Amino acid sequence: MAAQKFLDASIPDLVKQLKVDEKISLLGAPNWWNTTPIPRLGIPSIRMSDGPNGVRGSSHFVSTPTQCLPCSTSLASTFDPEMVQQVGEFLAEEAKTKSSVLLLAPTCNIQRNPLGGRAFESFSEDPHLSGIMAAAYVKGLQSKVIKHFVANDQEHERLAADSVISDRALREIYLYPFMLAQRDAQPWAFMTSYGRIKGVHCSENPGLLQGILREEWGFKGIVISDWYGTYGVDQPLNAGLDLEMPGPPRWRQPLLVLQSLSTQKLLPQTLDERITKLLTFIQQQAKRNPEVVFGDGIERTRDSPESRAFCRRLAANGMVLLKNNNDVLPLSSAKVKRVAIIGPNPKERVVSGGGSAALKPSYVFSPWEGITANPADIEFTHHIGCYAHKYLPTLENNLTTPTGESGWLCTFYAHDEHGKPTIPVGNYTLRDTRIKLNDFLPPGLGTEWTIKLTGKLAFDKTAAYELGLTVAGRAKLWVNDKLTIDNWTKQTLGDFFYGQGTIEEKAVIDLEAGKAVDVLVEYTNTTAPAGDDDEHGEGRISQPALMRGVRLGGCEKIDDETAIQEAVALAAKSDAVIFIGGLTPEWESEGFDRPTLDMPGLQNQTIARVAAANPNTVVVIQAGSAVSMPWVDSVAGIIQAWYSGNEVGNALADVLFGRVNPSGRLPLTLPVCMKDVPSYLNDKCENGKIHYREDLFVGYKHYQARGVKPLFPFGHGLSYTTFALSNLQVSMPTSFAPDSKVLVSATVKNEGNIAGSEVLQVYVSYPNVGLTTPLKQLRGFKKARDVAPGSSLGLDVTLDKYSFSLWDESRNAWRGHARVVNRVVQIRSDLLPGLYLHNSLPFTRPHQCMMASEEPEERTLPNKSARRDPRTLTTLPDILSCLSALQSEEAEVSNALTDLLDAREPILASLTRLRSLVPELDGLQAEAQMFSEKVSRTATTADRIGSKVRSLDEEMSRVKEAGDRVNQVIELKSSLSALHASIESHDWEAATLSCSRAMALPLDVISGPFAEKIVPTAESHLPPLEQLQEAREYLLSVFRRNFEEASRQRDSTATSRFFKLFPAIGWEAEGLQAYADFVIDLVRVRAPASAKTSSPLYYITSLTSLFESIAMIVDQHQPVVEKYYGSGKMKNVIMGLLEECDRVTKSLLDGWEEERIMKRKLADVQNNPPIPMFAANGRRQQQPQTPEEPAVDPREIDKALSEIAGMLGRWSMFKRFLLDSSNDSAPEGENTEGTLTNPPADDRSESPLDLEAIGSQKLFNDIILRYFIPFEIWYTRTIIDKAHRMSSPDVSQTPVITTTPDDVFYILKLVTSRMLSTGSVFVVQRTLEQLREVVEKDYIGIIKKKLDDVYRNAATPGTNARADKIERENRMSFIILLNDLDISASHLDRLARDLTEGTIISQNFTDAEGDLVKSHVFSFQSLAGKFRSTLRSGIEQLFNQLLRPKLRNFIPEIYNNVSYQLDEDSYSTSEYQDIVRKRFVKTWEGLVDGYKDTFTDNNYRLFFGLALDVLLRPWEKYMLNFKYTELGAIRFDRDLRAITTYLSSQTLFGDIRDKFTRLQQVSTVLNLDAEEDVDEFYNSSGITWKLTAQEARTIASLKV
Repeated sequence: MAAQKFLDASIPDLVKQLKVDEKISLLGAPNWWNTTPIPRLGIPSIRMSDGPNGVRGSSHFVSTPTQCLPCSTSLASTFDPEMVQQVGEFLAEEAKTKSSVLLLAPTCNIQRNPLGGRAFESFSEDPHLSGIMAAAYVKGLQSKVIKHFVANDQEHERLAADSVISDRALREIYLYPFMLAQRDAQPWAFMTSYGRIKGVHCSENPGLLQGILREEWGFKGIVISDWYGTYGVDQPLNAGLDLEMPGPPRWRQPLLVLQSLSTQKLLPQTLDERITKLLTFIQQQAKRNPEVVFGDGIERTRDSPESRAFCRRLAANGMVLLKNNNDVLPLSSAKVKRVAIIGPNPKERVVSGGGSAALKPSYVFSPWEGITANPADIEFTHHIGCYAHKYLPTLENNLTTPTGESGWLCTFYAHDEHGKPTIPVGNYTLRDTRIKLNDFLPPGLGTEWTIKLTGKLAFDKTAAYELGLTVAGRAKLWVNDKLTIDNWTKQTLGDFFYGQGTIEEKAVIDLEAGKAVDVLVEYTNTTAPAGDDDEHGEGRISQPALMRGVRLGGCEKIDDETAIQEAVALAAKSDAVIFIGGLTPEWESEGFDRPTLDMPGLQNQTIARVAAANPNTVVVIQAGSAVSMPWVDSVAGIIQAWYSGNEVGNALADVLFGRVNPSGRLPLTLPVCMKDVPSYLNDKCENGKIHYREDLFVGYKHYQARGVKPLFPFGHGLSYTTFALSNLQVSMPTSFAPDSKVLVSATVKNEGNIAGSEVLQVYVSYPNVGLTTPLKQLRGFKKARDVAPGSSLGLDVTLDKYSFSLWDESRNAWRGHARVVNRVVQIRSDLLPGLYLHNSLPFTRPHQCMMASEEPEERTLPNKSARRDPRTLTTLPDILSCLSALQSEEAEVSNALTDLLDAREPILASLTRLRSLVPELDGLQAEAQMFSEKVSRTATTADRIGSKVRSLDEEMSRVKEAGDRVNQVIELKSSLSALHASIESHDWEAATLSCSRAMALPLDVISGPFAEKIVPTAESHLPPLEQLQEAREYLLSVFRRNFEEASRQRDSTATSRFFKLFPAIGWEAEGLQAYADFVIDLVRVRAPASAKTSSPLYYITSLTSLFESIAMIVDQHQPVVEKYYGSGKMKNVIMGLLEECDRVTKSLLDGWEEERIMKRKLADVQNNPPIPMFAANGRRQQQPQTPEEPAVDPREIDKALSEIAGMLGRWSMFKRFLLDSSNDSAPEGENTEGTLTNPPADDRSESPLDLEAIGSQKLFNDIILRYFIPFEIWYTRTIIDKAHRMSSPDVSQTPVITTTPDDVFYILKLVTSRMLSTGSVFVVQRTLEQLREVVEKDYIGIIKKKLDDVYRNAATPGTNARADKIERENRMSFIILLNDLDISASHLDRLARDLTEGTIISQNFTDAEGDLVKSHVFSFQSLAGKFRSTLRSGIEQLFNQLLRPKLRNFIPEIYNNVSYQLDEDSYSTSEYQDIVRKRFVKTWEGLVDGYKDTFTDNNYRLFFGLALDVLLRPWEKYMLNFKYTELGAIRFDRDLRAITTYLSSQTLFGDIRDKFTRLQQVSTVLNLDAEEDVDEFYNSSGITWKLTAQEARTIASLKV
C-alpha cells in the first residue's frame, strides 16, 4: 500500500511535505550503498553497487559471489557496440539479484597514461571509441551511473589534483565520450570525479554540472559524488551535486546545512531543487523495478549455462592477437605433442583489476584449467618460472576454520573499560584473506574494536613458505601461538587500501605437507603509529578513513635463479611454450598508479630466457593496459588477454586452440617504453596541479604527429584468416544541415580458410585552418562478425556532425568542416588500420555543428560504378543514356583538367622566383663560410691566450705557497727561540704560549727540509721537530712535579696554575690523570671515620658520606676541568673517582655482610619456608594446638630489607647524579690532522659513562640477587600465610568480609614502596615478577582452595536442623570469600594507581626509567583479572547450586492462568489486578532474599545478572505460547515495563534494561498497527534489532 502510494505520488507535493531535517537526510546516505528512506511519507531507500566488470553487492566484508566480466579495455577491444550493449543487459539482471537498482558504471575516462591505476576501468585512449562503447553499455544497463565526470585519469593525489587542460582538449578529448554517452543513451546519473578543473573540484563546479551537463547537454538525472568526493556544504549543492556518498555524510549534516541556510550561502529553493531531482530519480527506479526496491533486500548469486557461455564468448572476443610468427597459433595435436605452461598466472585467479572493480567471483576457470581441458593427446606441464605478485597471494584455499569449514573464523570484540578486547559481539566465517571493513560492522562495537581471525593453514608441499601481513590499522600474526609478524608496534607506510595502509611485512616459516598450523591474526582499528618515513602522518591524508582492513598472504619461498633455470629446462624439452603473466589486482588498482611500464618481478628476464630455449614461445599478457615487451622480437606469438573475468581460462583456450578466431583490436597504443608515452613527465601531480601538456595529442595522435613508432599501434589485431577491403563509397548530401550525415560504405571479404571477424575503422583528417590538429582521428567503425571463408559482407559507417567539428575556444562552440577531398582505404597499416577521410569544411556559426550548404570548391570524380558497361548494352535508349553519361563524365574530366592547368601558372611563377633566389643564396653561403673561418681563427687565439693565463695562475699560486712557507718557518724559528728563553727564565706561562704557537704550525712545515736548514742555531743545533718535542717533554716533567707539590700542600692556586697548562702543550691526558690522582686523594681524606658498626644506620650513613664526598668533588671541579680541557673531559676524572669508590664500597659491604650475619639469615630463610595451609591433595592441613615461636623472626628480615633498600636507594641517587653530570655537555671533536699533538693515553671522554660495568654496581647487583629479593619474597609469603591463618570475619562491615584483604594489601603496599625506594629498575622488575607468582599462588590460590573446601562441605547437605545450619554457615563462608576476592581486586587497582600516580616513582627514577617501572607495575596489576576470573567462577558455582534449580518453574508460575486475549472488560480487570507484576515481585524477592545484604555491590550485580540471563531466554520462548489481542499486547507491554522498572530499582547498575531488549522488541512488534507491514517496519524503523526478521514475522503472527 505504502509502495503504491509513493509510486503515484506527486514529487512537488512530497517536497512540500518534507521537513527540513528530512530534506537534509535525503541529500546524504545512511550507509555505504543506500539512499535515505523517509518511512513517514513512504519514500523508500534504493541500493547501489560497484561495477563496472560485475555487480559486487553491498558488502566488501562478506561479499555475495557474482559473475565477473572482462574489464572495460577488453570490452573496447571487441569494437562491437552491439555486444557491449548485451553486457549492459547482462549486468542489469545481475544488479537485480543483488537487490540493487543502480550500478556505478561504466567508467568513461580516457587512458592518457598506461600507468594510471584505473586505466583498466576505462575503455580507450580514443574519445570516440570510449563514447560509443559507454553509450552501448548504458543502453543495455538501464540502471546507469556514468563516471567519473571528468578528467579522473590518474590516481596520484587524486583528491587534490587540479587538471590543467586546454579548453579544446577538455572538449575534444575528455568531455567528448561523456557527451556521446549522454546524447545516445541518456544515463540516469553522473558521478563526479575526485579532482579539480580550473582550480574548482568537479563536485562543486557549476560550469561542469550546471553549464555543460544540464544546460548544454540537457541532462535530466541526478549527480552524485564519488565516495568521499564531496568537499563542502553550500558549494556542491549550489553547483548541482544532488547526493553525497557514502554515508553517514561528512558534510551534509543538519548542523552544517542549517548553518549554510541561515547565512543564505544556501537558499531553500536550491535545497528543494536537489530534493526534487533526487525524489524523481528514486520514484523512477521504484517504478521500473518495484520488485527490487520493495523486495526482501537479500543478495543472491545468478549462474546458468547460458550466462557462462556469454561470458566465455565475450572474453574471447576481447582478446587481441598481437603477433603470430610462422602461424604458431592456433595450437593443435598435429603441431605439438608436449606444451609447457610457464609463468606466475596460469594457476592464479587473475580475473579483474583492483579497487572498486574488485569483487568475489562466483567461480573461476584459471588458464591452467581451461588449457588442460583440451586435446588429450597433448601433454601439458607447468612451472611457475617466477613470481609477479605485489602482495603475497591470498590463502583462503589453504585455510580451514577451527570447526573444519573452508576459510577462517572472524570474531569481533568490543573493548572493555581498560581498552582490552574481551567482549565478543559476532562470529563470521570468511572465505577470503582480504578483510575489508569499510561498509560493515556488527552492532555492539565502540569507537575502538578488535577482530581476531583464526584458522588452520596447510599446504600440500613441504617447503619454506613466506607469509605477509598488510594492514590499514594495526595487526599481528601468530603461528602456533608464536608471534611471527608484528605490523602493529612499528609500521611503514605503503599503498595498501588506497594509501591508508602499510607495506607488506613478511616472515618465512617451514611447513610440512598436509600438517596444519594454527594461525591467528589480531587486528585493531586504532590509528597506526607514525613510521620513520611518515613522522607526522602526512602520508595518510590520501583518502581519510576510506578503508580499514587487513590482508594475509603467502606462498612457497623460491630461489629466483633456480626457478628460472628449471623453467628454461622445461621449455627446452617441450614442443611449444605458453607463458602467462602480466599484472595482478595489487599492481593495477584504484588508489595508486603503477610505478613502471615493466611487468613486475622477473617476468621479462624469464620470458627472454625461455624464448631463447624454445622459439615456439607464445606470451599471454593479463593486464588492463600496456606493459613493456623487451623480448617482443624473440617470441613467436603474443596475446593481449586483458582481465577476462570468470571464464578467462576457457576463453583463452578457445583462442589458443582455434575454436575462436581472434578478432580483438587494440583500443590503445602499446608503447615501446615509457618515454614514448604522450603524457611522459606529465603524469604526476606537482604543487597541486597535473599538466596535460600533450593537449590533443593523446594516444595514437601523438605517435603520428611525432613520428614515433609504437610497439603495436592503436587498432592493431591479427586473425587466423585474411581479409580484403573493396567497393569503397562515400555518400555526401548535396547540401549540409545540422543533422546531415556522411555515409561510408565498403565490402569486407574473407579470403582465408576459416571464419573470422574484421573491423572497418574510419579516420578523419582536418584541413589547415590555423589550428594545431591531430593528423587523423577515429570517427567511425563497424565490425563484420563471423564472415565465412570466401564470403563478403557490406558495411556502412555513418559520420555525424561531430566527426567534422573542432572546438572553437574563442567562440566557445563547435565549428565544422565538411568537404571530403581524399580518402585512403586499407584494413591494416604500419601505423593505423582503417579508412581515412580528409575533412575541410568551412567554419559556421557558433553553438551549431552545421555543415556548409554551398557547393564544395573541389569536385569529386563521378562514381563510375553508377553507369553500366557500354559493351553489354543492347537497346538504343540504353546506349544513348550511356553516351550521355560518358559525355557528362568527359565534361567533368575536362573541367578537372582545366582546373589543374589553371593551377599550373602560379606554381610555375613560384618556381621562377625560387630560381632567382639561387645566386643570392650562393652569396650568403660564401659569406657564411668566411665568417665561420674568422670565428675559428678567433677561437684558436682565445684558446692559446687562455693556456698562457692558466700557466701564469699556476706560477702565482706556487709563489704564494713559497711565501707562506717562508713565513711559517720564520714563525717556527721565532717561537722556538722564545720557548728556550722562557724555559731558562722559568716563565712557564710564556713557555707554554711559545710552545703552543710552534705546535699550531703544520707538521710538514716543522719537519720539512727548509725548516731543518733555517731554524737550528749554534745554541740549539737539533732539527726543529726534535727541539720542540724535547721542550714539550721537559715542560711536562716541570708541570707534573709542580702540580704534585701543590697538591700535597693543598695549594689550590698553584694546582690550578699548572693544571691548565697541560692541555696547551698537548699533554691533556697526562694533565687529567694528574688531576684524577689529586681528587682521588681528596676522597681518601674525606672517607668516613670509624663508628659503631652495630648501629642500624651506620652502613647507610657511611655510603651516603662516601657518595656525597665524590658528588661534591665532581660538582666543584667539573667547571674547572671542562673550562681548560673541553666539554665532557670530566668523565676521565669521574672514572678515576669511581675506582676509588669501588674500593671503599667493597670494604663497607663486606663489613656489613659480616656484621649483620647475612649468610646465616639467608640460610635460615631458605631452610624455613612458610608452611602452606593446604596439602597437595587440596585438603586443609592440621594446625598445631599451640602456636610455636617461628624459627626466623620476620621482623629481623624486615629490618635487613629496610637497610638494604636504604643502601640501594643511596647508590641509585648517586648514579643519577653522575649521569646528569656526564650528560651536561657532550665532548666536541677537534680536527688535529696535520698538527703536532700527543696521542691520547686513555681518553674515555668520547664514550658514554657506563655505570653498569663498574665494580660498585656489580656489588649491589649481587646483594639484590643474593639477599634482597629472596628475603622480600620470603617475608611477603610469611605475612600472607599469617594473614590467612588469622583471618576472621569483620562483622563491623556490611557486607561482611574477612581481615585478610586489608592485611595482605597493607603488606604489599609496604613491600612495593620499599622496592621502589631502591631506585633500581632491575629490583622492580625481578621483585614484581616473583611477587606476582606469590600473590597468584599463596593468596589467590589459597582462596580458591578455601572455596573448594567450603563447596566440598556444602555438597552433601543433611535434612535435620543442624545440617541446615551448617549449610547456611557454609553458604555465608562461601559468600564472604567471594567478597574478599572482589575487595582484593579493588585493592590491587588502587595500589597500582597510588604507585603510578603518586610521587614515589618520579622521586626515585628518571623519566625514561619511570615509564619502564610503570609498565612493570601495570603488568603486576593485571592480576586483578585473576581475582575477577576466580570470583566469577565462584559466583557461577554458587548460583548453579543454590538458585538455578529454583528458576526452572519461575516463568510458568508467574503466568499461570494469565491470558493476553483481552477485550475491554478483561483488560480493565487485568489492569486492576496487576497480577503478573505482583507475582514476579513476590517470587523474585523470595529467591534473592538474603543475598543483597551479604554480597558486595559488584558481586550482587554479577549474581543478579546471572539470574536474569538464565531467566530471559525461557521467558521469550514462553511468551510465544500466547495469543494477543490489541489490548492484550498493550497489557503485555505494561507488565514488561513494570517488571523492568522494578528490577532496575534493585541494583545500582544501569544495564538491566539492555538485558530486556529482545523482550521489549517482542512487545514493539506485538503493538504494531494492524495495517503496518512487519517487514517494512523492520527494515525502515531505524531500530537496532536483536530479533531476526523471521522472529519478528513469527511474533507478529501471534496477534489475533
